Amino acid sequence: MSSVASPRAKSAAGVRSSAPPEPEAAALTASVRGPCASVAAIAAVLTHRWMTPYCVAKAGVNMLTRCAADELGPLGIRVNAVMPSLVDTPLVAMLIGDAGVRAEYLSRIPLNRLGKPEDVGGFVAALLGDEAGWVTGQCIGVDGGHTLRQGPDLVPFFQKFLPAES
Repeated sequence: MSSVASPRAKSAAGVRSSAPPEPEAAALTASVRGPCASVAAIAAVLTHRWMTPYCVAKAGVNMLTRCAADELGPLGIRVNAVMPSLVDTPLVAMLIGDAGVRAEYLSRIPLNRLGKPEDVGGFVAALLGDEAGWVTGQCIGVDGGHTLRQGPDLVPFFQKFLPAES
C-alpha cells in the first residue's frame, strides 16, 4: 500500500490539493454549465419549535451549498442558496390563512409584510447573473429582515391538530 494519500483523501483531511479534478467532477462539468442556486429557508438558521425535521433538512441544504461551492469552485461553477421567510404561495395558504400565524410572522419581519414569489425569484435571477460572478458558497436571507430576529412560534397553530386531552 502506498504511503502517498490520494487527492481525495488529502481534501477530506482538510489539506488542499492542486491535483486535477476527479473524473466525477469532469463528467459533471461536461453536463453542467453556469451557476446553481438552492432554496433553503430561514429555518436553516432560526429554530422553529416542533419543526425539527424541516429545520435540519434546510440546514442540510445550506451545508450542501457550501460544500458544493468549495468543491466545484475550481471548475468555475458557483453555488449559492437563498433562505426565504414565509412567502405567499398556495403551498402555505393554510398558514397564511390563520390570523395568529400571520400575525406571528409579521411581528418577526422588520419590513412587516410576507414575501412574494417575485421577491425571491428576482433575487435568485440576480444571483445567477454575471453581476454576482464572484459570489459563491453563500446562504443569503431573502426574508424582509426576518433573520435579524427569531423564528416564529407556531406551536399554538400545530396544537389545533392534536387530539383533545381527556
